[in-house]
Amino acid sequence: MCNHGLTQFVDELMRGNNVLDLILCSDTLRIDDLHILPPLVSSDYSLVSFTLLLSIQHPRTPPDDYFGPNFAKADWIGIYSYLNVINWHSAFVDCNLVEQHWDVFYSAISVAIDTYVPFFKNTRHTMSPK
Repeated sequence: MCNHGLTQFVDELMRGNNVLDLILCSDTLRIDDLHILPPLVSSDYSLVSFTLLLSIQHPRTPPDDYFGPNFAKADWIGIYSYLNVINWHSAFVDCNLVEQHWDVFYSAISVAIDTYVPFFKNTRHTMSPK
């Protein structure tokens, strides 16, 4: 992972002799307070707890020529229905790499957005003189 600029933060065995959870980050100062916790109830799988340190920026006003999805007017039921009927097991069956899984997932999300989220062009509103 170091060759790709990522650091793996979980270095304890999670289930038997295996490290199962990957917490990867390119900035070692973003992950804090990582703990391996006991399994829940009857599970043999330990839990990982950590704090992700982020700075939240105030949203910017889109530029005057912005053209993009208007998620406030999205057909969320349509998106849910579309994604719910996808046989994800079949969709991912030929994927061997993480990138292939991402491409399949991203493609499905893109179709859902294109189909169920209207686009808008940001326009400047001016007051006309009376």
